[in-house]
Amino acid sequence: MDRFVVHANLNFFEKENVQVLGEVNIPGSYPVLGDGETLQSFIDRSGGFTSKAFPEAIEIFRDSLRVAWENTNVSISPGDSVIVKERPGVIYVSGEVYNIGLIEYQKGKSLNYYIDAAGGTTALGDKNDVIVIYANGVVKPKKYFSTPKIRDGATIIVNKKEISEPFNPTEFANMTLSLLSSLVT
Repeated sequence: MDRFVVHANLNFFEKENVQVLGEVNIPGSYPVLGDGETLQSFIDRSGGFTSKAFPEAIEIFRDSLRVAWENTNVSISPGDSVIVKERPGVIYVSGEVYNIGLIEYQKGKSLNYYIDAAGGTTALGDKNDVIVIYANGVVKPKKYFSTPKIRDGATIIVNKKEISEPFNPTEFANMTLSLLSSLVT
C-alpha cells in the first residue's frame, strides 16, 4: 500500500528523433544518442546502404531547410531528416539553354559537354555565369580559371547575361558639359 510521487523534472525535455529514409536497410526513426552524433553513425545504425543507394546524394533537412554537406562526419541534430536516394544516372540542365531537362550522366564529361547536350546557351545565356549544384547540396560556381567537375546527380544552371545600356555619345556629352559647367561656376 505504498505510494510514491514522481515530480516533473523541469530540466528534462524529450528530444525529437532523426528520420532516416530511402535506400538504407532499416529505414525509420532513430533517437540521438549524444551530442555531435554524425551522419555516418545514423547510416550505420540504420543497417547501412542498400545496393541501390547513392551515398553522395544523401539529403539532410533541418527545419525544412536542406543542409549542404561534404563528408559523413557532419553532425545530425534532433528533428533532422536524412534521405538516401538512388543513383540517378542523369544531370539536370536548366536556365538559359535551348532544351531544359535531364541528360544521361557520363563519367569524365565536362560542364560544356552537358550545356551543349542541352542545345547550348540561348542568346540571353551567359556561358561564363554557370552554377553547379551537386547532389549533396554543395554549390560551385564556374570561375574564370576553374570549372567545376560534373558528378552524377548534379544540377547545372546557366544564368542570363547582364544587359547593359549601349553607349550613348549624346548623353555622355551632355553629362560632361554639365560637370564642366558646375566646376567653372
